[in-house]
Amino acid sequence: MMTNIHNTLHNKYQYNVNKLKNTLQNNNLSIVKADKSKAVVIIDRNTLGKKVDNFMQDNNIKQINMNPTDKYQRQIQQTIQRCNLLVDKRTYT
Repeated sequence: MMTNIHNTLHNKYQYNVNKLKNTLQNNNLSIVKADKSKAVVIIDRNTLGKKVDNFMQDNNIKQINMNPTDKYQRQIQQTIQRCNLLVDKRTYT
């Protein structure tokens, strides 16, 4: 009985999610997180693109060709390994 109710609710939720997804796609809209809050905003994709471009230009943000994360993670690990007096070897992997 509970499984049947769960499946019915799941199907209803899935139907609503699909309808919302189709509506957003058909109207060229996106759902994005609002700045500095837990709220979400529905915004036109073209407007969103313009806002992102303006933010990047206003803050002199430049696109880089590679992701430096791996390089920085290796450097941090090497530094931790060399600082064995400050950090116990058992606390990092």
